[in-house]
This record gives sequence, C-alpha cells and structure tokens, in this order.
Amino acid sequence: MRRITFVALLTLTWLAAAYQANAQEYPLTPDPATCDAEPIDIGALLERVATPVAVPTVAPVSPTGTATADQLDGMTETVTASVACTNANQPLRALSFFTDDYLLHRIGDEPSVTLGHLEAASSRTPDVAAVEDRVSIEAISAGPAGEGFAYLEVKTLSGGEPSLSSLLMVSADTGWKIDEVFVAIID
Repeated sequence: MRRITFVALLTLTWLAAAYQANAQEYPLTPDPATCDAEPIDIGALLERVATPVAVPTVAPVSPTGTATADQLDGMTETVTASVACTNANQPLRALSFFTDDYLLHRIGDEPSVTLGHLEAASSRTPDVAAVEDRVSIEAISAGPAGEGFAYLEVKTLSGGEPSLSSLLMVSADTGWKIDEVFVAIID
C-alpha cells in the first residue's frame, strides 16, 4: 500500500508542474438534480467481464503539450457531471463517465460481488446526499496532454476530507471519459 501511495504522490508531483487552471468558479458543489446521464448497463458489463479478453500491451505515450482551454472545459464538464451523479447517489450514472477499460479493471477480480453491489445500489430509490455530505470540487487544472488524452488534476472535499486526484482523461466519441484515477489524501 505504501508503494502505491508513493508512486501516486510521485506521479502527482511530476504532473503538478505542468498544470494550467481553468476559469471555473470554485469551490463548486455539483447539484444532484443535474445528474441526467444514461446509466451503465450492468447486463452488458457482465457479458464483457464474463468473456476473457487478452489485455493488449500498450506502449507508454508521452505528452506533447498541455490541454487546450476547450479540452479543459470538456474534461471539467465530465468530472462535474460525474460528481453530480455521485452526489445524487446514482452510481451507475456516475460510472457512465468512466471508460469500459477502467470499469473492467476494477470489476474484473470479483465481478459477481462488485456487480452485485452495483445492482443492489441501482435497484433502490436513491437518497440524494445531504448538503453537508456532498462532494465539492475545489479546483481543476489541466496537465500534460497528447493525441486523444490529457491529465487532469482535481482537488475535492468530501465529508470534510480534502483529496487530490490526478485523472487520465481520454477523448471518446461522446466527449471526455475518465480512464485512470490516482488519489492522494491531503492533510
């Protein structure tokens, strides 16, 4: 666990030097009422998890610059919408902003347990998070980018606990998606 935390902090430190802030007003607590994303389809996800797929070896891609203002706006929209769905207690809608690869890597080890929890969560009437329990976005800034991907630094506050996340964002047909998350708790 310490090694993962160290690697995440090292990555965050390396990326922080190249980040550019956007013009959004912060802090921002996304309104749960704005969560209107199409939820992920658990049945389709179960099929994908049940079908073994060879994991391709991907060569690391080096950033060639920093995300543009338009890219940053699109990525900020994705993160804000995902947090709105989190605050609405709509996990299947919140997860719709993540890539299939992200979901498969997180669900792959014990799919029946993980998907069982997701199915249970989606089958009940959600209670929107109380105002004091909602996740707020404290800041978002863009980092190194390349063709079809960019890193995003997101500072959040949840239950009084601040955290700093570095997100690997990828461009998709439907906009930006979250492909990887590195989190560090801030003291």
